[in-house]
Amino acid sequence: MTVIGCADDGASEPEEETDTSLQEAVEVLDPTLDGDVAEWFDATSRVPKLHLLGPVRATAHGNPSAVARRKPHYVELLTYLALHPEGVSSRQVAEAFSMSKDRVRIDMGVVRKWLGDNARTGRPHLPPAAQTRAANEVGVWTYQVDDVLVDADLFRRLRARGQARGEEGRQDFDTALRLVEAAPFSELRETGWSWLLDADSREDEILACAIVDVAHDVVAAALSADDLNQAERAVEIARRASPYDEVARVDCAAVLVAQGHEDMAREFLIAAVHNRSDDHLGPIDVPARTAEILAKRMAGRRSNGNG
Repeated sequence: MTVIGCADDGASEPEEETDTSLQEAVEVLDPTLDGDVAEWFDATSRVPKLHLLGPVRATAHGNPSAVARRKPHYVELLTYLALHPEGVSSRQVAEAFSMSKDRVRIDMGVVRKWLGDNARTGRPHLPPAAQTRAANEVGVWTYQVDDVLVDADLFRRLRARGQARGEEGRQDFDTALRLVEAAPFSELRETGWSWLLDADSREDEILACAIVDVAHDVVAAALSADDLNQAERAVEIARRASPYDEVARVDCAAVLVAQGHEDMAREFLIAAVHNRSDDHLGPIDVPARTAEILAKRMAGRRSNGNG
């Protein structure tokens, strides 16, 4: 289990107090997390939902006919807004989507109709640029969405709280993995998403790595508790999210060993990790992190009496 720690000063009691303070701080800063997660999994909820941890899609409860003819484009616009919670100007949207500012204003109006009104405030989920939070707070006209649930955001929040809770955070990690359907940002329309795919920092790749990291912690905890079903589920999720990730492959081999399939695990590691080649040339050295995890897995097997 990965825990957000502090500097090791050799005194255990202050560290425990710091961990407790961190847990309390995370929960104070995110008091709506449990309610938002429950809303996400509630099929009857009327809150707009944006799915990014798998095939990209969105559900809303305003006027569906507003986006009927070009829905993939408007889902992409909604995603751009959701990934910029601080708000974006019409100029930023115009540059990201290669459209005129007049087109931005028209398309934002379409998204506004599609999302409908926020039941909590009675105002649109996408207010006019002059009426957003940023406009009210700092006087800058921007487009911002309010109260739209995003699975990637829920994943990050659950991961943060799970890390802060330490051993008690396993349920948060399990719930975070339930949000994952496939590789993040799957099935994108071919003619769009340049603002995502051409960025220096790829949000899809960052999320895939985060999913593998959470799954790795879940697998380790599940194997320690002899919960092979949970370990196998976590591995499957990690491999769906990042099929070529070596950490997920090592975890897969560990689960195979725990299930009694040592020969299969050995063959899988040789083919998928040690002799792996993505360019039709000879295999490269195993990365340091993969080697470290392999060493830990082997040490765990020896401590359990497995040769």
